[in-house]
Amino acid sequence: MQFPLEVLETPRSRLRQGAVIVLLLSHAVLAWLARLPAILTAQDDAYYLLLGRSLRHFSYADIFQIGAPAHRLYPPGYPGFLAVLTSVFGERLDLLVSANIVLSVLVLALVYKVIRQVSSDWLALASLAVLVVNPALVFTPGILRSETLFASLTVLALFAIRTPHSTRRQLIIAGTACTLAALTRTIGVALLVATAVHWFLERRWRAASVLVVIGGGLAGAWLVWSFMAPVQFAGASYAADFAGSPSHGALGSPGLLHTVVTRVMNNLPEYVGRSLPAALAFPTLPGTVVDNLFAAGVVVVGLTTGIIVFFRAWRVAGLYLVVYLGVLAVWPYRSGRFLTPLLPIVVPAILIGTYQLLAVRWRQVARVTTTALAAYLFAGGTYRSIATISAGACPRGSRYPDRSCVSPDQASFFATLRFIEANTPADATFLTAKPQPLFYYTGRQTISREAAAAQTPGTLTGFLQNQNVDYILLASLNSLEMSRFPDLLEPNCRTLAVVAQFPPRTALFRPRAQADPDDTTACEVLADLRRANLNRDFASEFNPARHNKRRQ
Repeated sequence: MQFPLEVLETPRSRLRQGAVIVLLLSHAVLAWLARLPAILTAQDDAYYLLLGRSLRHFSYADIFQIGAPAHRLYPPGYPGFLAVLTSVFGERLDLLVSANIVLSVLVLALVYKVIRQVSSDWLALASLAVLVVNPALVFTPGILRSETLFASLTVLALFAIRTPHSTRRQLIIAGTACTLAALTRTIGVALLVATAVHWFLERRWRAASVLVVIGGGLAGAWLVWSFMAPVQFAGASYAADFAGSPSHGALGSPGLLHTVVTRVMNNLPEYVGRSLPAALAFPTLPGTVVDNLFAAGVVVVGLTTGIIVFFRAWRVAGLYLVVYLGVLAVWPYRSGRFLTPLLPIVVPAILIGTYQLLAVRWRQVARVTTTALAAYLFAGGTYRSIATISAGACPRGSRYPDRSCVSPDQASFFATLRFIEANTPADATFLTAKPQPLFYYTGRQTISREAAAAQTPGTLTGFLQNQNVDYILLASLNSLEMSRFPDLLEPNCRTLAVVAQFPPRTALFRPRAQADPDDTTACEVLADLRRANLNRDFASEFNPARHNKRRQ
């Protein structure tokens, strides 16, 4: 009498299933411990919530800005997700974060299942172990960002069409997930392209055509609006970002091919050689080069081989990695955040690629080496995740974050918001580099910070008067506040009155109808702020991966 293989291996299967459950629960616990203590000063968290609030009222507008102009930066996928949740549960941060964590656990569960099918049980388990403790994947579900929803839609699509014999139901699931992913993050277009190419190669003409028409049409409509919106500022429009600045190589300038080649030559080595090893939490030794070279070599060789393996066993995933990395290669600026949604696919690709490369001649060596690499990444991820959680331990549950949860500059910013909420008219108009958290906490609207930054010292006073600006909030949390706004305000300092100061580096000003040549208080405050911010490493100081209290 013969028994199914699964029955014969019941003890081993149960042990493996238990390990998977423990790992997934561990990821949920780590993500919960690393969650936001409150809505902080980053743009995205408050921004997404406010866009969700706008969608609940059947519009898609920047309600924090005077005139509530139509929004043009973020696709509506994640705000729509928040709109559904908040319409049922209200804007309760812990519940919204819990939804993200559930999605993150589902992502890892699906990745484990598909790697078992395209590779082996132990490689699937090794990949899962590394992903569970990866600091980027632990940190991201605990904040209101679109990466987790995007990753879940991506993995769902890739999982649904993992075999060449996908059913009609699986095709519908994959096509729907692809479309929603493209409407969640703009780079989701890479998933649409990869899936459509995959289906064309499989000669699934109907499925590919429907995806191009429906998915491409919806995503294309959003992109057309983004690129054709009447007002475009870098940082507030992906169209302006993609066009680039002279420092990044503007696509509109002469030598388009040269610009693209330059971007690729700059971006790919940075991503593959530095950003990806950092995102994978490779343990490093300060002041040494060998560990960096080792990490970069593993990523380059392992990922390249893994993509080749995927083209044979899971072609759509290989196509997706190539297209996604291709988009990053030509984008005008780099960000480690762009890699986070890719990690659930990249980690298995590197481990599988490393194993397959060595297994050509040394199968046992390949298994030992790949297991050691997974253990190495697991150790690095565990150390960094626990360090991040320990550094961010603080009281939670308050409307405003506790001072122990934030940096001194953030604490002074929130003290200013409390003052504004209690001491300024509800209809007052502000200029600030942080308009979203200002509106979220106080309900005060702002003018466009990008339009203000585009002024000159000579035109600023007239611009503020035309915009009916009542107050100017100058903190030290954004690059505009470090140089551009002080450059504009200092020559006009006698047209400003100091309303309040909040140490160490936050001040609230009020524009005067006319300059007062005898009052130099604002001039002195601005000079003090500039000196206090001199030579600060803004990008490093406010990097959330370094310290929970540094969440910008």
